[in-house]
Amino acid sequence: MMGTGLGVLWKRITRRQAGSVAPRAVQTLAQRENAGIDTAMTNENVSGLGARLQKFKCFDFELYLDSTDRTASPIVQHGIYEHHIMPVFRETVKSGMRILDVGANIGVYAIAGSRLGAEVIAIDASPENCKLIGINAKLNNVSVEILPMAVSDTVGMALFGRTSDSNKIIRPFDLAPHTFDHLDAAFAAPIDTIIGGRRIDLVKIDIEGREHAALKGANGLFAQRPIFFLEYANGMSIAGSGVPGAELLKLFTDRGYKIMIIGLRGPNVECGNDIAMVDRIANEELAAGITITDLLLTP
Repeated sequence: MMGTGLGVLWKRITRRQAGSVAPRAVQTLAQRENAGIDTAMTNENVSGLGARLQKFKCFDFELYLDSTDRTASPIVQHGIYEHHIMPVFRETVKSGMRILDVGANIGVYAIAGSRLGAEVIAIDASPENCKLIGINAKLNNVSVEILPMAVSDTVGMALFGRTSDSNKIIRPFDLAPHTFDHLDAAFAAPIDTIIGGRRIDLVKIDIEGREHAALKGANGLFAQRPIFFLEYANGMSIAGSGVPGAELLKLFTDRGYKIMIIGLRGPNVECGNDIAMVDRIANEELAAGITITDLLLTP
């Protein structure tokens, strides 16, 4: 199911393409389907991610994942994932909330939120990740709306490196013959276009430094005053959005949001609107080898 704004956008695109498919081709496809021929898959033996999927315990639910995926290694080895964030997430989520999970990866938070009675919209640029979210939702008997796309400040194409790891990084890569086989592409659109005016109560966003690019024009989303779970790293913000991390935080503090650092090595730290305090603690964490500082931002 598509959101209202995304549905309108999709109709515009398909209207432009109307008539581009020959009626005979459509008829042939329909005939093949009516004849019971599966037009989506072949009988050939294929070997890919599906052949590597295994079921693992993650907190109090289960997930299918690739045991060689470095991002998922805490689940494989310890049955947990971002153990300092999940208790705060579960305490914050209430039944009936609508969660926007941007950069949903394999669906850890999408599944956890849905199990708590929230309606979840999961967005990820990777087709493989989106399929994993779908299979994991089915495994846990929950419903998740999955949008296989990227978020950006404009409508267009997003490029990300083709890797076996589920953690994909979108950057302004140079598309050329020598990079062609190393890149994947996804449709990208602004958050406000995607949600189409739907109520959003909580946002979990983890898109490897692209947060500022995704949020800087999301006035409709911010007007709803949702709670945010956010990854923060100055270097990643510069690489992904072209601005220092402080500029990302200003999108929130200028709107009256309060910042709390979710402690990995110690207790949570209330920072209010003090961006310098966040940066100081993030730099201390970086010196200790912790590259990401996790934040909860509340209106």
